[in-house]
Amino acid sequence: MSGVARSVRRSASGTLVSIAALAAVAAPAAYAHYTYVYHGSDLLSIGSDHYTASACDRESDGNLVYGDLILANGNRVRVWDNYDSACSTRNVGSQIRDFRLCEEGAGCTAWKNA
Repeated sequence: MSGVARSVRRSASGTLVSIAALAAVAAPAAYAHYTYVYHGSDLLSIGSDHYTASACDRESDGNLVYGDLILANGNRVRVWDNYDSACSTRNVGSQIRDFRLCEEGAGCTAWKNA
């Protein structure tokens, strides 16, 4: 193989390595997004850090609303919103892995991955 061919091959493989390294550094974190679920007009939102959840009762129907959360540490917690037309936010101390929104007397949404 000529010196020019070796040089081109080295240059091309160096470029591929550089592109792969850049992609690995620039890739977003798995949990770096905001997500939510609705049950009627009620809302449960999970913050982009996946440590906070906000349960929002947007229906003046007298039914309590809560977010049912499964955390990365294995614990299961609830974030209650006891007031019609309001929101309650809580930092749960561990990343939220799965969640659903429940309304007393009206059931729950399907589980969703955070």
